[in-house]
Amino acid sequence: MRTRWIAVAAALALVGASGPAQAKPGASIGVTVSIAGPRAAEMSSWTDLRIELKNTGQDPAQARVTLSVPHGSAQPSGAEGAQCSGTTSVECVQTLAGGSSVTLTLPVRWDGTGSETVQATARMEAGGSSAEASASSSVQVYELVLSDVHTSAARAGKTFVASATLARSDTGSAVEAHALRCAAAIATAAKGGKTIATLIGKPTVDGADVECAWALPAKAHGRFVRALVLAGTHKGGMQTNYPFVRRVR
Repeated sequence: MRTRWIAVAAALALVGASGPAQAKPGASIGVTVSIAGPRAAEMSSWTDLRIELKNTGQDPAQARVTLSVPHGSAQPSGAEGAQCSGTTSVECVQTLAGGSSVTLTLPVRWDGTGSETVQATARMEAGGSSAEASASSSVQVYELVLSDVHTSAARAGKTFVASATLARSDTGSAVEAHALRCAAAIATAAKGGKTIATLIGKPTVDGADVECAWALPAKAHGRFVRALVLAGTHKGGMQTNYPFVRRVR
């Protein structure tokens, strides 16, 4: 009987040594993950999400990172540092040598404003062993707005000017402008009137300050000018607009 119990104990010890959570003899595995940024992002524009990943063990291992991007979408084809797939739920794979690290950058576009939480889970695997770590970070997503809007008097035969400052919707702080378009039309009435002339405005950008200038024709006297200022941080990105109507004197 004593011999039988010794055999059973030896078998149990062998099972524990070969379980899936145990490393092979001499193997070393570990992982850390953190989200380096961004802390703020412009809605509807592509921003690089940066993930710091490290193999804290001594042996080469495959890392599998899973990302949750709420109210947004990722562009896996633009990822650097790993091979990625998926849009709202993203999975990235990379093999790291022992003690090495990598920065994963993934273009992400958010579709709504407010505070969004990004979650990252990293799983490192080597042989029959594995290690896991997770991290989360908040991103403040904002819209662009035009603040401090001013217009000159609309006078026939004169230059009509509209100026404004491009700013963040959440903090009101100024944002450098790069794209600006100035559209206007001369109409017979303030609403629903027939357009009798289309004007090409001259755009001017100075940091966050934008200005549009239109030359009003003499025939515009007594009519209305419908103008539109569109400003953005870069060409092809999100634009904010400010429409208004002024009577031409």
